[in-house]
Amino acid sequence: MDKKVIIGGVAVLGIIILILLGLKSCNPRTKVISSDAEEYSAFINANIEFTCMVMKDPTLAENTPDNHKKLDDTYAKYKLPVANNEQMLGILNKYSDDAGVATIIQQNTENCLQGGSPIFYQAVAK
Repeated sequence: MDKKVIIGGVAVLGIIILILLGLKSCNPRTKVISSDAEEYSAFINANIEFTCMVMKDPTLAENTPDNHKKLDDTYAKYKLPVANNEQMLGILNKYSDDAGVATIIQQNTENCLQGGSPIFYQAVAK
């Protein structure tokens, strides 16, 4: 009878471990930006998308909590670290004076002026 109790205890413990591992794997996995090239593309595409949204709905340019949330949601969609203000400010400062970034965003949102969709940036493999 002692063997049955030990085997039953091990089986219950195994089931508990499997349940815990199963629950842990249910948490969504979030991809993080791991290179400067990914960050560059993500920043450009987030700004292209939001700029096009503003072109279609100018009220999004107003400084309101709802508009900040929409901007954060757009940045988060591209895996930018919206929860970390210091990192986001670093990224913004990194690209704010980059004429190439501004040119890409401007060119890729021109289609939005006619009511079309934005053209998203794709990095060219080297």
